[in-house]
Amino acid sequence: MPAIMPSILQLLLAALVIGAAFSDLKWRRIPNWIPASGFAAGIILNTYFHGWAGLTSSLAGALLGAGILMAIYLTGGMGGGDVKLLAAVGAISGPQALLVIFVLTGLFGGIAALAMVAARGRIGQTLARTTMLLGSFARLNWSGIQQRSNRQAEGALRLPYGAVIATGTLVFLFASRVPIG
Repeated sequence: MPAIMPSILQLLLAALVIGAAFSDLKWRRIPNWIPASGFAAGIILNTYFHGWAGLTSSLAGALLGAGILMAIYLTGGMGGGDVKLLAAVGAISGPQALLVIFVLTGLFGGIAALAMVAARGRIGQTLARTTMLLGSFARLNWSGIQQRSNRQAEGALRLPYGAVIATGTLVFLFASRVPIG
């Protein structure tokens, strides 16, 4: 697929993540119709604009988006709406753009998480939990990973990651429109 997404795909992507962010911030959930409609529209429009190459790129982006967050979801660290949202973003953007969006999302997610932890005065507690979580990963202790990363645990801080995905995606869309050089 070409390096620049058609304008209609850029608008679709922006509308998708803005809608998801609004829902995640207001109700702390992303209803299935939001990522499902983005996924379907991404597949249809990419196939229309780019034929079989668009279809395969769209499917690859969706699989990559879901795959990237699946381990975190399976250990209880995030909700399924976030996974489905990143899959829909991938269906619209394709795998190459999704990787950039994921890196941006990770950076903004880290900043947002640090700000949330600092604002709640839980830096020491969070560092201790993170150290234990990393130890569980190193020992491949899956029950320890689930116990320490479960967003449903009492007192767990929950970051509305749909809003973070939206931030990374919108920054990507803005930066991809700025001429370089």
